[in-house]
Amino acid sequence: MNKQHYQIIIALLFIISGSTGLIYQIVWFKYLSLFLGNTTYAQTIVLATFMGGLAIGSALWGRRSDKIKRPLLLYAILELSIAVYCFCFPWILGAVKGVFFTVVAFAHVEVGSTPLLLIKLLTSILMLIVPTIFMGGTLPILVKGITRSIEESGKSVAILYFLNSFGAVVGSLLGGFFLIRLIGLNSTIIGTAVLNAVIGFVALYLSTKDPELLRGHAGFQPLQSSGDFTRTQVVIAIIIAGISGISSMIYEVTWVRMLTPVFGSSTYSFSLMLVAFISGITLGSLIVSQRIGTVKNIFGFLALCQFG
Repeated sequence: MNKQHYQIIIALLFIISGSTGLIYQIVWFKYLSLFLGNTTYAQTIVLATFMGGLAIGSALWGRRSDKIKRPLLLYAILELSIAVYCFCFPWILGAVKGVFFTVVAFAHVEVGSTPLLLIKLLTSILMLIVPTIFMGGTLPILVKGITRSIEESGKSVAILYFLNSFGAVVGSLLGGFFLIRLIGLNSTIIGTAVLNAVIGFVALYLSTKDPELLRGHAGFQPLQSSGDFTRTQVVIAIIIAGISGISSMIYEVTWVRMLTPVFGSSTYSFSLMLVAFISGITLGSLIVSQRIGTVKNIFGFLALCQFG
């Protein structure tokens, strides 16, 4: 296989990885709805933990990405770790429920009380945070694996984000409308874990190849230099990103609540919201990946997006 074949394989891996991530998100929503007895709490916890885990994983491995000599090997390890955890999730959930009911009974926590709700929330977050941290590390590591210089990284991130988001749309549709209904929760999460294992083993094989086979191609043109940003500009950009993230999550939770009376099903409403939300992200990433090299006023473009 030549360089282009390897790059196509990596693109497919990231698309499938995006699909599995959203299937997990919908499955976890169903599991937590049954555990918490409240769909609003379940969707809020899943969204918050999912995004929080991605943020932690991205920060954890993103800072170390320049020191990683074999990024695809680490990517394979992360995918296999996700596979193992999610394959065992039904049994992990069963064990956690057993401990939960034992603690509640021993501590004489009243049914419907605030302490009981807090214990449920904390337990739910702890169950989901581990695999989502692994998921968060995959993007910065893969960017390192295919990018030769910092000038290429902006477009590489946009392209990979587009591929991952496209896969996420497919995963939302499959998970929300077909898989859970046809084969059930346990079979869906176990089957999805098998897909992650396949991704991991393929990435493991690719990690044995020459790294230059996987870096840069005709579609990954280096960015034009935009000059250094001031410290104030960097701080402002970080603050805007944080506030934008907060508002996005509020939109997601609100839109699900608005859709549920229309569709009569929290699962379909949650899935449709994710499909619409991520479709927009996918199209936005595609547009940015094609135009970012020609944007001369980055902050003006950022402001335009926020006003929109």
